[in-house]
Amino acid sequence: GNGVTSIGFYAFCGTGYYNNESNWENDVLYIGKYLIEAKNDISATYSVKEGTKLIANYAFRVCSSLTSVTIPNSVTSIGSSAFYGTGYYKNESNWENGVLYIGKYLIEAKNDISGTYTVKEGTKLIADYAFYKCSSLTSITIPDSVTSIGDWAFYNCSKLTSVTIPDSVTSIGESAFCNCSNLTSITVAENNTAYKSIDGNLYSKDCKTFIQYAAGKTETEFMVPHGVTVVGFSAFDGCKSLTNVEIPESVEY
Repeated sequence: GNGVTSIGFYAFCGTGYYNNESNWENDVLYIGKYLIEAKNDISATYSVKEGTKLIANYAFRVCSSLTSVTIPNSVTSIGSSAFYGTGYYKNESNWENGVLYIGKYLIEAKNDISGTYTVKEGTKLIADYAFYKCSSLTSITIPDSVTSIGDWAFYNCSKLTSVTIPDSVTSIGESAFCNCSNLTSITVAENNTAYKSIDGNLYSKDCKTFIQYAAGKTETEFMVPHGVTVVGFSAFDGCKSLTNVEIPESVEY
């Protein structure tokens, strides 16, 4: 279905569909608009099929001879370690200041990236787990070209203190800023569709970011912004100091 935003590692391995060679297109398995997996004998260059919406977790993980990839604009989600282990990934010349891009897509940052980082202009998407455990990253600048921030994209960036989400971003993945323990400010336009749903782990684990966003509230209160339509499962789990929450009429229970 079109609502799928993530497909895990080996999700269809061993199924009759997977084992039917006629379902593989030039050694790559698709299910509709979803790229599931590639075989390890893919070499040199590969162009993801036009119309593809999602590239699954670890999809090209065994393609050690793959040196060049083209991703069409239709792709809106790239799973964790989708290109890990490929020749493209291993080629240090493809990394720009410790960050790997494929065209308009930011794939991954090295853990030792530190200080301030500015995402390259023209970037469309920040992949799942892209800045995972970049514990020395202190601030991130996201250009207006970015439309999607993947699941767990900034997980455990423990020194990250502030983030500004541009109006162009329409999707923020699950737990995108989880465990960013020093994150005290996230600026998101109130009418930004990416902020229509509050996930329990979307920002910081201890709710400090929620409180900072409330602007003027104390550390015991939080005001859900107007325009939010969904408050997700365990949204305020672990907020030990929170005694009062104001929820607007826009929220549908």
